[in-house]
Amino acid sequence: MKNIHKEIKLIESYRDYPWYNELQLQEEINYLQEIEDNIVNYSPKIAVIGEFSSGKSTLISAFIGRDILPAKYRPTTQFITNIRYCERERITIDGEELEVTKENLEKIDTVQANEINLYLSAPILKQWTFIDTPGTNDPSTFTDDIVFDLVGDVDVVLFVFNSMSALRETEKQFLSKLIRKKDIGKFFFILNWADSVDEPLVVKNDFVNRLTSLLGLERNLILNHTFVFSAKDSLANRITHKADSRFDRLNDTLNSFVLQKKSEFIDEVISRAIENAKSSTLFKIETLEEKINGQSNNYEEEQAKIKEQMKSFELVISKEMLNFERQFNELIHQYKTAIGDSIKFVKNEIRNDISDMDYKELTSSRYIELRTKKLLEDRVEDDTKIFAEQMAKLVEDFNEKIKMNEKVNSLHIGSLQNKKKAKTVVNIAAVGAVVAGGTAVAPAAGTMLATTSVLGGIGSVSPFLVAIPVVGPFLAGATGLAAAAVPVMGVFALAAGKVLFDVGKWGIGVIGTGLENVEEKAARTMYLKKVDKSLSEIEIQLLAEIDKININTFREKYIESLFPEKVLLENKMKLLKEKQLNTQAATQEQISELEQFKMKLEY
Repeated sequence: MKNIHKEIKLIESYRDYPWYNELQLQEEINYLQEIEDNIVNYSPKIAVIGEFSSGKSTLISAFIGRDILPAKYRPTTQFITNIRYCERERITIDGEELEVTKENLEKIDTVQANEINLYLSAPILKQWTFIDTPGTNDPSTFTDDIVFDLVGDVDVVLFVFNSMSALRETEKQFLSKLIRKKDIGKFFFILNWADSVDEPLVVKNDFVNRLTSLLGLERNLILNHTFVFSAKDSLANRITHKADSRFDRLNDTLNSFVLQKKSEFIDEVISRAIENAKSSTLFKIETLEEKINGQSNNYEEEQAKIKEQMKSFELVISKEMLNFERQFNELIHQYKTAIGDSIKFVKNEIRNDISDMDYKELTSSRYIELRTKKLLEDRVEDDTKIFAEQMAKLVEDFNEKIKMNEKVNSLHIGSLQNKKKAKTVVNIAAVGAVVAGGTAVAPAAGTMLATTSVLGGIGSVSPFLVAIPVVGPFLAGATGLAAAAVPVMGVFALAAGKVLFDVGKWGIGVIGTGLENVEEKAARTMYLKKVDKSLSEIEIQLLAEIDKININTFREKYIESLFPEKVLLENKMKLLKEKQLNTQAATQEQISELEQFKMKLEY
C-alpha cells in the first residue's frame, strides 16, 4: 500500500507546475486509488455448505461467538444468506428491514427473495463475511448460484459433515459430480459432532482416505484441509470465553490460507498497477516533450518508414512462416479434435446419469444440467490449457528462429534489439483498457486471485476474461513469453475466452412437468435427445470460436509486435488528437522539469 501512496504522491507533487494540466494524469491517480480502495475494503468470504443434519448453523454461530442461528434455521431452498458486520444489527430481505430475533430468522426459511442479509456486530465479521447455503442433500435445491457462481466467487468453502455418517452418497455426489476441479482447492472439510464419536482421529483418517480416492487428489492436500470439530462445544466455549484449541487451530488455518492468497494478490496487483501507471505517465510526458519540440509534425513520415520496414520483414520471414503455419494449423486441428472428444465424453457420461437416476429426482432437479456444465468446464478447461501451452511454446520457438536470421537482423527490428522497449509498448496498450474500466470489473470478479488478471498488463486486453477459467490466469503469467508472443497470445485468449464463456452460459433446464403424462422411458429418451442436441450446438459454437484463431491474425500481430515504434507512434497521434495538447513554447527550465519528473518515475 505504501508504494501506491508513494506513486500518487510523486505524481501529485508536480500539480503546481505549468505543464501538469497538459498531462491530464487524473486518470492514472484515480486508477491507483481505486486499486487501493479495492484492497483495503476487501472482505474475504467463507461459504458454509453441507447437509441439513451436519450442524452448519451451529458452526457459523461458533465463529460469531453467539447462539444466534436457531437450530431449525436454514435458508430457503433457492437462496443464500450473507452474514456481514454492522454495528446496527438487522435482517434485510430485498431491502426490507427486520429486527434480529430467532422468530424472524426462522421466517427466512419461507421467504421468496433475491437477496437476504444478516448484519451482526460480532468482531469476527470484521474479518470474514459468512455465506449460509441450502442443504446439499436435496438435489432440487442445486442452482448455478450455489454450485458454480457462489463456490467460484468465495475465498473459502467449509463443507460440514456429520462425523457419524460422513461422506454419504449425496455428499459424494455433490463433491465429485458437481464441483469443478479448479474450485476444490479452496474447500476445507469439517468433521462436525466430534464429541459424539469414540475415536475422532480414526474417523478423520478413514474420511481422508475415502475422499482422496473419490476426488483423485493428493492425500496430504485432503489431510491438511480436514478438521475434526465440535461446533456445539466450540459455541459453548466461545460464549463462556473458555480456551478451545480445535477452534483456534481451524481459525488460524483459515487465516493463514487467506492471508497467503491476499499477500500474493496484493504484491501482484500493486506491482502491476504501479508499472501500468508509470508506463502511461511516461508515455504522456514523452509525447508532450515531442509536442513542445515540434517533433509531432514528423509522425506521419516516421510511420510510413516503419510500414515499409514491416513489408520488407514480411518478405524475409515468408519461408519460415510456411513451416510455422503448418505447425500452427496442426495445433488448431488437435485442439478441435480434443474439444470433439470431450463433447463425446460428456454425452456418454450424461447418458449414463440419465439412465441411472431416479425418475422423480430427474424430473424435479437441475442435477443433469449442473453435472453437464461441470464436465464441460473441466474438460474444455483442460483442453484449452494444453492448447495454450503448446501455442505459446510454438510462438516462442518461432521467434527464436527469426532472431537468428541474418537478414532479419540487418533490418534492425525494434523488439529484437530492445525487449524492454517492446514490453513497454505492450503495457502502454493495456493501460488504456485498465484505466478505462478494468478495475470496475474487479468487485464482480469475486475472489482476490481472479482480480489479479484484470489489473495485470496483458490480462487487461479484455477485462471480462477475469471470470474465465484458464484464460485470465494464463494471460497473467504470459508476460514471461518472448515480447512477440505476448500480443499473439492475447489474441488467442480472446477466442479461447469466448469458448469457455459459452460453456459457462450453457443451460438445459429440467424435464419439467410438461412430460408428466409421458411414459417414463419415453421421457428419458426425449430428455437425452434434448441434452445431445444442446451439446452438439455448444460444440459448433466452440469450434467456430477456435476457427477465429487463424494464421492471418497471427502474422499481423506478430509483425506488429516486432515494430514497437509503430504502436508508439499510433498511440502518440491518438493521444495528441484526444487530449488536444496545445502547449505554448516552453522554456528550457520546463523541459528540465519534465526530464526530472521522468527520472523520478523511472527510479
